[in-house]
Amino acid sequence: EYNVEMEVMAPERENDVERQNKILREAIEKKPDAILFSPSSFTASDQLLQEAKEQGIKLTFIDSYTDQNIQDITVATDNVEAGEKLGEFAATLLKPEDKVAVVAHVKGVSTAVEREEGFRNGLGTLAENIVDVVYCDSDYEKSYELTMDLLKKYPDLKMIAGMNEYSS
Repeated sequence: EYNVEMEVMAPERENDVERQNKILREAIEKKPDAILFSPSSFTASDQLLQEAKEQGIKLTFIDSYTDQNIQDITVATDNVEAGEKLGEFAATLLKPEDKVAVVAHVKGVSTAVEREEGFRNGLGTLAENIVDVVYCDSDYEKSYELTMDLLKKYPDLKMIAGMNEYSS
């Protein structure tokens, strides 16, 4: 509709920050009008993003963001609110003494941090019952293995909350 040329470039795995930065470097070298970027790290891409900005490239963050407010726009879920809704629902299923664990996706990524924050807020006082938080690096197999480990480590666990598709 807008006669746009678009190229999709992405690492195979969400947690491959090094590869993401190599791809970001390649994208910047092509001197596009804009880059849509879904950061896999809160800080690791800051220098490259600054270079893109200095070259006049518009930046749109998708789903996540970095510690720099460098983007022109962000398109994302309100992850705190999503986590709160999950926590509020979870609280209706739990007794005051029930133990809870969290399987999140990528440690340090804004979506994981905010969803866990919201989940804890939604649980209210039951947030004190969270006995462990583990990260599956957005890998189904690792999520399964971590879940099995949690069940062995905490045999009286009443709930495991998954924070994204992979961790669920």
